[in-house]
Amino acid sequence: MDAFLYSKTSLGAPIVEWSSSSFSTHGAHAGRLLRHAHALHDGRRVTFLAGLDQFLGTTHPTEDQYETLLTGGLCEALVDCALDKELYENFNSKVKKMEYLLLIFSCLMALMDHSVTALVRPTKRALSTPSGRSIC
Repeated sequence: MDAFLYSKTSLGAPIVEWSSSSFSTHGAHAGRLLRHAHALHDGRRVTFLAGLDQFLGTTHPTEDQYETLLTGGLCEALVDCALDKELYENFNSKVKKMEYLLLIFSCLMALMDHSVTALVRPTKRALSTPSGRSIC
C-alpha cells in the first residue's frame, strides 16, 4: 500500500507519512493517527484503515508489535471511530459508510483474535499432563 500524507494537525504536529509497514515501527502512534485520519472526512481515513487491516492480516505481527498497538490506544480509537455519530452524516453513500465500518470491525476482530489467542496460550500450557502432552 502506498504511503500517504496527513496535513498538519490542530496542534501543529508535523506532516506524517504513513504506510502499512509503518504499523510495525510506529505502532504506538496508530491510535492517535487513526483519530486524526478519521477526522479528515476523505479517502485518507479509508486508506489508513486498509493499511492497518493489511498489516494485521498479512504480515503476522510479532507479540511486541501487537502489544505496542494495544498500549498505543488503537482499540479505543477504532471503537471511537465506529461509534462516531457524525460518521453517519459525513459519508455520501451507505455503501461507503458500510465499507468503512467493515474495515473498522475487521481490524477490531484481528486485534481481539490475537488477544484471545494470547490469553489461551498460557492456559493450554497449564492444562498439559506431567509428560507434556496437551489436554486441550
